[in-house]
Amino acid sequence: MMVIAMSEKIKWQRSDIEVLLLDLVSQACKNNVENTALIKQHAQQTDARNCWLLDSLSSYQAVAYVSDFFQVEDESVLDEFLNAPNLESLANVALVGLQQTSAKIKFYTSGSQSKPKAVIHELSALQEEAAAWQRLYQKPDTVYVAVPQHHIYGFIWGCLMPKLWQTESVDIRSSLLHKLNSKNSSILVTIPSFLSTMGLMKPEQLDKLNVVISTAPCDFRDIRGLYALGCNNVTQIYGATETGGVGYRNQNSPFYQLRTDLCLQHEQVFKHASKLPLQDDLRFIDTERFEVIKRKDGKIQVNGYNVDVSHLLEELKRVEGVKDAVIRIEGVKTHAQLNAFVVTDGHVSNSSLLRSITKECGEFIFPQNVMFGDRIPRNEMGKVSSWLS
Repeated sequence: MMVIAMSEKIKWQRSDIEVLLLDLVSQACKNNVENTALIKQHAQQTDARNCWLLDSLSSYQAVAYVSDFFQVEDESVLDEFLNAPNLESLANVALVGLQQTSAKIKFYTSGSQSKPKAVIHELSALQEEAAAWQRLYQKPDTVYVAVPQHHIYGFIWGCLMPKLWQTESVDIRSSLLHKLNSKNSSILVTIPSFLSTMGLMKPEQLDKLNVVISTAPCDFRDIRGLYALGCNNVTQIYGATETGGVGYRNQNSPFYQLRTDLCLQHEQVFKHASKLPLQDDLRFIDTERFEVIKRKDGKIQVNGYNVDVSHLLEELKRVEGVKDAVIRIEGVKTHAQLNAFVVTDGHVSNSSLLRSITKECGEFIFPQNVMFGDRIPRNEMGKVSSWLS
């Protein structure tokens, strides 16, 4: 089995990072150009001067974002890109960063309800993590990737691990999953919300498919159910941007297994001599197995985002036409859902108000989960009572 050893210096090429670069360019320019597909299209096309079709503002945004992601400070490389902005010269910026002696990658937390936090990881540490995950699998023929690669999970599984394996990585985010041409020992890297479409896949597509899930809670029953459909193996990775992957579980047990290069000491998880900044309270069954109890910061996960419900309620109350509101959480531990009861001020129609609420909070509170009334429902003790049937 041909793989790159953990201690070897990886020889990166543009083809290894092209999908990642397009993701980074889309992130950099999203406030300037809303259409992500158009950003990627213009980044891949060039004019008679061999310059891409993105405007000068987008070019500055792209090179600033990419150089920050790869921690490149060599201004001559940045100037070279600005003289002829295109995907190839941008790749040169990235390759300079990846080949640095102490290469680092800067990721950002989701920042769903607060400013995204920057987290810098040594590339060597990411390579060590990738090597730990590699021990779970034989070399696959193909790694199908359904997640963006500028997040730590997507970078490790969609970019770094295929490079170490020297195998093909295929971005399938715009593909129809049930038409996937799954080969022997393929790996599908995805998120929980993507799993509902897997029921459309044929048994012969699932037979040799290993599914890897991360980024959001996934009920163990869903893991078992996916395995029952015929998948070869279903693995859920537990971790965070701050820590990388900490543990994993599959269809055989509801408990997570600590990553092989990590260890438990005095109820804390360490990598070598460094304590990991865990984002959740964990309960260890023994020195290797654990379960996730709750987030340390009190946030919950909704639709793949870490949500501060009290902050979200403040935003909801600031929507024009809202006099008062409460939010009720259902199914916190796995499939968290937020339901809102809204008291209007009588000056805006419910339909108009619902559109405003959807615009401001739609990623976390779905329209069908909003109820209107003239007062907050309370019980005989004056506490908010359930309005759900």
